[in-house]
Order: sequence, then structure tokens, then C-alpha cells
Amino acid sequence: MGNNVHDIVKAERKKRGIPPMYWSREMARLAQSQANYCAKVGHMVHSDRYAFQGGENLCGGKGKFSPRQIVNSWLHSKAGHREYMLSNRVTKAGVGIAKRNGKMFYAWAFSDASPTYPDCPSFKSKAKKSIKTISMRRILMRTKPLKLMVSLVLGCIGLLGMALGLHGVYVYFNRLEFLFGGEGIKLFFALDVPIRLQSMVMWASERGLQSWFIPLLIFFFGLSIFTYSRLWDIVSRFLDKIRP
Repeated sequence: MGNNVHDIVKAERKKRGIPPMYWSREMARLAQSQANYCAKVGHMVHSDRYAFQGGENLCGGKGKFSPRQIVNSWLHSKAGHREYMLSNRVTKAGVGIAKRNGKMFYAWAFSDASPTYPDCPSFKSKAKKSIKTISMRRILMRTKPLKLMVSLVLGCIGLLGMALGLHGVYVYFNRLEFLFGGEGIKLFFALDVPIRLQSMVMWASERGLQSWFIPLLIFFFGLSIFTYSRLWDIVSRFLDKIRP
């Protein structure tokens, strides 16, 4: 409907040799806003915000009007609507339509301003990004050397702890006694475990706790150390920089 009104206005201008105008999303939004306002208050009222943006023609009443009837009402108007619609200065326009309580309201907003966004958006060519050479050292050295070294050491310890813990749990569920298994007590004795701890080790060995509980503790200990080291943050920054 709005486009039909716009096309008829363009045709009327063309018949009179008036320079063409183009459909403007900006003007259409303004026209729709004013049409909505007229529908809200129940009668036609002009806006007061077009001092630097042009103006508007309004049409409304009960029932439905055809695009030709709307344009003709402006052509035959003595309130300046015809002058605005056929002005050489008008370069862009838009139409808004609203309905409420059986009444229809139509607004034709226009402006003589030069085309601006969003009516004529400029598009940047999607040129290939220049390839940047980024060294790991450049990214890592943004962190203080001592802090970086601590992060690397703790991160490696954490990874090792998680690996040992997972392997211990795996061994337990496969009924193997390679790491912290039922024979693990021999390892403790070989390391000269203090006498006061031997009874506890024997108790745990008899119940098989060291077969799954100790590896699980080692895994979570390694996970906490790795998280605290923030090593993954350093690796993530590096990956973000080299990702195309």
C-alpha cells in the first residue's frame, strides 16, 4: 500500500517533468511513526520535528482509501500538500499507514536532504585480511617472565597429575595393579614410609581405597593446579591471535 502511494506520487511528478525522488527507509520510519501517533490520538496532527528534515502530508478518516484517492486528496488540497508533493526540492520520501477504531491514517514524509545512511549505505569490499606473523614469544611475553614461568610449571604439574589420576582410575577399573593398586603398599614401604603411617597404608590397602580414591584425589589435585596456573588462558590468547 505504501509503495503504491509512493509510485503514484512519482508518476505525477514525472508527468510534470519534475526530477524523480527515491523511496527512503528513513522517511518511511518517520512517516510510520507519525501515522501511529495520529492513530493513537484519533485525529490528524503534524509533527514538530521536521524543521531540518522536510515535512509530511497527512490523510485520514473512516473507511479505507485507495492509493489513488490518497494522492488525489493531496493534489486537490489548498493547504500546501500539492506544493510539497510536486516540489523540485524533494529528493526522498516514505509512506506510513496506521489503523485504529475503524479509522485509517496515512502519512507521506519527505525531505530535500542529500542521501545519507541508511538510505544509501556504503558497502566495504570484503578484501582479504592481511596475514600477520605473530610469534608465540610476542604473546607470551605480555605476561611477566616470572609469572609466566610459574604458570608453565604449575600447568605442566597439573596436566601430569590429571594424567596420573586418570590412569590410576583406568587401572582400577581394569583390575590391574600397576599404579597405586593393591601392590602399592610395597611402594610405600620401599620409600621408607614412617612407622606411624604404615598402619594407615595397610588399612587403605586392605580395603582397596588406594586403587581408586588416591588416583581420584590426584586427578582433582592436578585439575585444581592446572586451573590455578591459568596456562589455558595463555594458550587461548595465542590461538585467538593466529586464528584467521
